[in-house]
Amino acid sequence: ATTAVGGNWLVVAPAAGILATHQSAALNITANVLSTLVPGTYKGIITITGVDPAGNTVLGSPQTIPISLIVKPRCTIASTPMRLNFAGSSGQSNLPIQQFTIQASTACTNPLHWTASVTTTSGGNWLTATKEGSATPVNNGVVKVGIASTNLSSGNYAGTIKITITDSVTKQMIGSPQVVPIAFSVQPVCTLQALSANKLAFT
Repeated sequence: ATTAVGGNWLVVAPAAGILATHQSAALNITANVLSTLVPGTYKGIITITGVDPAGNTVLGSPQTIPISLIVKPRCTIASTPMRLNFAGSSGQSNLPIQQFTIQASTACTNPLHWTASVTTTSGGNWLTATKEGSATPVNNGVVKVGIASTNLSSGNYAGTIKITITDSVTKQMIGSPQVVPIAFSVQPVCTLQALSANKLAFT
């Protein structure tokens, strides 16, 4: 087996054998998509050479089998925006929901299934997100993110949403999980200060 470019991606087995008269043999031909191969078409050749017991090349030898390997672009995904920021005051309710999208590249031939997991570094379970959904090259996945609790002391809080994506047909994971950082700034409750004087007199 020989290849023009791309390295040793073409393999034939067995590499040699013995045939008697009127016998046949099966060859297993494997094309390996090496990590170094970029999208494109690669050419290779399987050459079969026969010799007799005296070492002479037999009639009709060698024979060649052309091989083509088409490497397609990998299915990839991206999250937009790459982080979200929330702000509110302690005890505030109904903070606006934000969202980010999961975009599948045009190389993704099957619908993708995604799941979201939420973690926070402090403050308890104040962060929520859509648990799962689907995405295709023409229909982005949408992850809605909200603040479940604002009963937090004033300060800055951090969390993450990890998105794991699999091919809905092959069940293979697509790339590495996407991690979207979430920042939540909690301000002190707005209050009126005590009056400097509780009575005024005019003359």
